Amino acid sequence: MTVGTIDSIQSKILNEQRKIWRYLPNSGQADSKQRYPVLYLLDGDVHFYSVVGMIQHLS
Repeated sequence: MTVGTIDSIQSKILNEQRKIWRYLPNSGQADSKQRYPVLYLLDGDVHFYSVVGMIQHLS
């Protein structure tokens, strides 16, 4: 089972590629007219799956 997607952006300050972990509820497809709440998670590579699980449970 796939949970979320991993993308990356170039950090000008750190001069390196940085990973962005993204989870969208339901189908996982972004709807341009739909608004979603945003949670910024530090150390997402470590805590991503447990936080997504909490979000799913609380939804």
